[in-house]
Amino acid sequence: MLTAIGGWRPWINGGGWLTVRGAPVDILYRDLDAVATVARECVAGRPRIVYQPGHPHGFITAIYLAEIALCRPLWDPEGVVADLKRLAVPYPAPLKAALIRQFAWEAAFALRTVTKAVGRADVSHVAVCLFRGVSCLLQALFALNDCYWMNEKGAVGLAAAFPLVPPRLAARVDEAFGRLARPRMRSGWPSTGWDASWPRPTNCSPQPASRRRTRDGTRGTGGRMHARR
Repeated sequence: MLTAIGGWRPWINGGGWLTVRGAPVDILYRDLDAVATVARECVAGRPRIVYQPGHPHGFITAIYLAEIALCRPLWDPEGVVADLKRLAVPYPAPLKAALIRQFAWEAAFALRTVTKAVGRADVSHVAVCLFRGVSCLLQALFALNDCYWMNEKGAVGLAAAFPLVPPRLAARVDEAFGRLARPRMRSGWPSTGWDASWPRPTNCSPQPASRRRTRDGTRGTGGRMHARR
């Protein structure tokens, strides 16, 4: 069953989780006027992070640009998606610099704030800070490697295969989360893999976005709305 437009709040405009011929199909509405505006903001290096149910790290507005870059249009008679793709590919240098600047610092900061909570075995607070730190690190890594970040799902596994990545990223993230049980938390806290001296490029020249994760299609729903399947 599909929601009304706006049914999932402003950034995920609505949609539905369907089963079509036995296969799961997600439909997400998009307001193309809003997508175009946000895409231009991101290309200019002005991404935002906003509250949105279903996105525990927050909705980074560059997701709209990621969807445009990685989607395969199934129906685009006016060439709207094709025009927006020219903004998104190659990966914009101002967006890359902005995401690294915003999230690389916060990745380390989120983990520094958790020290006292670890000592108290405050599992809930530690879990939130750890998730925030890892998510910020992933944002910086995706940008550093000129790859679009779509959402939190599977992001650790994707980042682990990047050329520029801390060693054993996935294993170290798993180990850190595995210590959230109180007895293990009290036994010590592993390194998360972030180091303040880790490379932060000064030359953010754009490169073509990775095409290995092209998995989305866009389908017109009439007017200026498209749905992502």
